[in-house]
Amino acid sequence: MTANPSESPQFLAARRRKRQQASVPASSAGGQYVILIGAFSKPANVKQLQTKIGELGIRVYTEPLDSPEGKKTRVRAGPFPNREAADKALDKLKRIGVNGVVTARQ
Repeated sequence: MTANPSESPQFLAARRRKRQQASVPASSAGGQYVILIGAFSKPANVKQLQTKIGELGIRVYTEPLDSPEGKKTRVRAGPFPNREAADKALDKLKRIGVNGVVTARQ
């Protein structure tokens, strides 16, 4: 008799976790939206952008990124508790010439 991998305890637990995560409304989980601003290879550009965004009172953070073109730094704003708050922050960013995309945090 062979075991069915889709019935293993690990598989079933992972499936339950996915269902639970999917059933939590984004607004109740807190910090579910971010603004993707870009990926930059020059640290000076990252610092300048962080300062510019910080002056608006918007939280900004960075993440290292290895790309085919070399090391880069991702710049993101947030997290925001809901889509509306993220959209308002994006409007502020656009007024100072910074573009971005609102997305659900992963």
